[in-house]
Amino acid sequence: KKLIDKNAEAQFEIIKNIVTEIRNYRSQNQLDWKTTIALKIHAPKQEKLISQQKEIIEKLAKVELKLSKEKLKSAKIKLKEIEIEIYKNQKLLE
Repeated sequence: KKLIDKNAEAQFEIIKNIVTEIRNYRSQNQLDWKTTIALKIHAPKQEKLISQQKEIIEKLAKVELKLSKEKLKSAKIKLKEIEIEIYKNQKLLE
């Protein structure tokens, strides 16, 4: 039997990349790790996955995450078909 699940591996890689990019952004912009930052993610093809893993992303990257159905105007991080907009204040803009 094969114990490898290619779909699970691909999903894990997406979440890992999101968390890594957010952490890199925090570090490069000297955002205090004691403070939770707010961000929006626009990822139409990965919305279900990100929604399911929201808690994990929030804990690992120390963020408050909100999914956006609309393309983001000032995305700070762009991954393949995923855009992330970051707010330096703690509360998410509506």
